Amino acid sequence: DREQLLDLVRRRKEEWGMDYVFLATEENANVEWFRAAFGDQLLVMDRERYNGWHIYTKEDPNPLYQAGKKHLTALNYLAEMELLAACDGLISSITSGVRYAIFRNGGRYSHLELLDCGRFPDQRRRH
Repeated sequence: DREQLLDLVRRRKEEWGMDYVFLATEENANVEWFRAAFGDQLLVMDRERYNGWHIYTKEDPNPLYQAGKKHLTALNYLAEMELLAACDGLISSITSGVRYAIFRNGGRYSHLELLDCGRFPDQRRRH
């Protein structure tokens, strides 16, 4: 739940003595939501993101993965993981990108909290 996540980030920011929150996300709504909570203390990479999660189709393609944009999207994702690796603390669900960031960090995080959010249901499957 979004409010629980915000509460956790607020508490850890205070407990860990962090000045800023860096958010790595592909969705604009998450940036807006965190910006409302943290204002100028929120750091995000300036890059293209999508609006709202839904199943993209040929007629309504995901803007991040359209022809000519896949390479830039991949580079932006890698840049965000490198920035996560440079942070002092990390709160995240477990993804392959976060595994990369933890490896690149080399054990220098002063605080690390990995959230087990389970698996997201495949929205393409019919129930």
